[in-house]
Amino acid sequence: MNDVELINWAGEGYPPELQRILDRQPPMWAALAVRQGWWPLLARLDAQLAELDPNYTISQVKQKLGGLHYGATTSLTGDAREPFRRAVLAAQEEADNTCERCGRPGVLRINGGGYYLVLCDDDSAGFQIVTGDTWAVAQPAPRNKASANPRDELTAAEKWAAIMGGVSAAAFGEGGRRSAEAHLEWTSRYSDGILSTWLPLRDVSALVRVDEAELQRMSDVGELSTADVDGSPRFAPWQVNDDGRSILPGIGDVLRAMPNEYTALDVDVVMRFANEAFGGRAPRELLGTHEGLRKVIEWARDLGLS
Repeated sequence: MNDVELINWAGEGYPPELQRILDRQPPMWAALAVRQGWWPLLARLDAQLAELDPNYTISQVKQKLGGLHYGATTSLTGDAREPFRRAVLAAQEEADNTCERCGRPGVLRINGGGYYLVLCDDDSAGFQIVTGDTWAVAQPAPRNKASANPRDELTAAEKWAAIMGGVSAAAFGEGGRRSAEAHLEWTSRYSDGILSTWLPLRDVSALVRVDEAELQRMSDVGELSTADVDGSPRFAPWQVNDDGRSILPGIGDVLRAMPNEYTALDVDVVMRFANEAFGGRAPRELLGTHEGLRKVIEWARDLGLS
């Protein structure tokens, strides 16, 4: 099936090229949360990865804040894994410039409700191109990463921190842009301060005795929460057991349940702070038991409904 046929597919279910992607996912949450303009690049990516590792698996495929999240896991190791990783990154870069509706060249745009899509000019009604001056609470930070130096826009975590620091919520509306911009440097320092406590993967590897390459893989597929700092991933400390010797269980399931717009900084905030829903305990404290993990996952899903 060619690109045009994939984009215009109107049959029941999915075409075989896309069904293969679904078959690689766990049956309980198999989904393809992307529009048909991206279907051709997904079909090509799956074919390319299958040549490298016929048995590779997928945790999740979705559009997140205008970016493609393709959680692929491979048994390849060492140098043999690098072409696999590069193929996923190349597809994500292609998606960044491909209209989600028609497959033609597009750019990242946002509508009045803060919803991000990559769109061409013909499909962009109601959307404006995202630039450094575009005002939005959630900045486009796909693949569950947080910007190390968010100077142009406030993330949800920064907005929360500013409000907790005494900034009026009205400052973040369109009419209060100048007031909000006055606090950008302050909130950026807040983010930088948090990120300075996050650990390089090599340090985490020494603590929990997990190979650094395996930690990198887990980060790549969304099984760990990390932020890019000066081009290198930093590990959010809330994910380590209190004994400092192991990683808490179920983190990947918790991250998948979080709202799409949450960055790693947002997740850090909600996982570390005491919550009345859990009797004054922080959500991370419940991850040690199966029942506690189930409650945290349900709570995380509900965050997207509020």
